[in-house]
Amino acid sequence: MITYLQLQTIGSERMAKKTVPFSVRIPEEDAEFLSQCEIDGAKTPSDKFRAILAEKRASTGDVVGYQAWFEKIESMMKPVVMQIRSEEVENGRASEIVKRSFEWLPDLMAFFMSMSLHAQGEKLEEDDLLSAFEVGLHDRISLIHESILQLGVSNWQTCLNPDRVAQRSDKSIQLAQVMQTVINRKVEENNG
Repeated sequence: MITYLQLQTIGSERMAKKTVPFSVRIPEEDAEFLSQCEIDGAKTPSDKFRAILAEKRASTGDVVGYQAWFEKIESMMKPVVMQIRSEEVENGRASEIVKRSFEWLPDLMAFFMSMSLHAQGEKLEEDDLLSAFEVGLHDRISLIHESILQLGVSNWQTCLNPDRVAQRSDKSIQLAQVMQTVINRKVEENNG
């Protein structure tokens, strides 16, 4: 067991870490890449190198919990999201489905990654945990599906390819209608 005094000592040792000079030779294209690379708060090549090391160190550690996974996934998506948004601005066209996916994906993936039989703080039986996992996934997938179907109100005009989206969504609507017919039939049989 670590005492408070030991914890203070450990903390002060970490804060008092010495830095050492470190030299490395890299190809010109890597130096150019590093100079143009935008890393939060890092301006000089040394700052950028330290930021890259910190990011790599953090990525090799255990990511635990929904919030940590959400932030990690959002960070991983950021370069692609920025590129797509830039393309949309350049072309004067945007997709509501793409925009909404930037919000859905981190939530869905963070929930998926943070849910584990061993990482839960709650004392749930395995069946309860599996049920909670299923319900959480279904809730998120249903919200995504409902959100896309809401775009049909605008006749899919907020999509880049409205005909294709409408065609695919029509199949989902038809399947839902068939399911409702089957459910109604079973209810009538049980009540009859």
